[in-house]
Amino acid sequence: MQKYAKWIAKGTAILALLVAMTGCGAATEQKGASNETPAQQAAPAQDSVKMKTYKMPNGKEIQIPAEPKRIVSDLYLGQLLSIGVKPIGTTGYSKIAPTVLIPYGTYNDDIRADIRAFGELLDKQAEAEAWIKQFDEKAASAREKIKTAVKDGETVGIYELRSQKFYVLGDNWGRGGQVIYNALKLTPPPAVKEVVDANTPPKLISQEVLPQFAADHMFVTTYETKQEDKDKFFGNAVYKNLPAVKNNHIYEMTFEQMYYYDPLAIEGQLDLVVEQLLAHQAK
Repeated sequence: MQKYAKWIAKGTAILALLVAMTGCGAATEQKGASNETPAQQAAPAQDSVKMKTYKMPNGKEIQIPAEPKRIVSDLYLGQLLSIGVKPIGTTGYSKIAPTVLIPYGTYNDDIRADIRAFGELLDKQAEAEAWIKQFDEKAASAREKIKTAVKDGETVGIYELRSQKFYVLGDNWGRGGQVIYNALKLTPPPAVKEVVDANTPPKLISQEVLPQFAADHMFVTTYETKQEDKDKFFGNAVYKNLPAVKNNHIYEMTFEQMYYYDPLAIEGQLDLVVEQLLAHQAK
């Protein structure tokens, strides 16, 4: 769980663009900074740069460059590259730019809102809409490809084994949730649908109730799990008797490929999910 805690504590990206995006608190930035506010520090640039008002997810408004030319970021790389923006680094952001707060997980279940927010922030609305258009077309094509792999009435679920604990995931928190439930429009089992609708973090379940949450097709990742724990869980009679196991509909996915939920990651996950479904169908 340490990796999850680290990312959540980090909270947000830091983007100095002459726009800086910081985490949930600015304490780490302020430690080595002067007593000047970010706006005061950026004043020389504002004198010669056209500014605009940007409303952050927390409701506060800030003045930022209308067309930022140099962007510094330590997160949100996928969002930036998707709209044609290449960040230059992460050094000295607190001293050169206004600060925009984007809490971790703000758009973790809506890729369109995610990329549109960055398009608005960086004056790249046209690029954002172009990415959405091509992604929607790709998703529509993918839905056609998998029709024979996932038949009408069949359900799909997302799961993760962490050490000796088993979790069910919805369409947020990565793991391909946006791809499986939003882009491909696949259907979760009723018990999993409750997790999806609740829009909550991964739900811990016991082996005893696993059959209630099991889908006809199960996408599974593992995180920080010893081989002996994998063998114990996946060798358990409850798991081995699941219909998905018997029908070769267990799709073991690589955690590092499925963890993220930025536009580039989701586009890549779409390819991976389709490949897995079609490959298992052919066996």
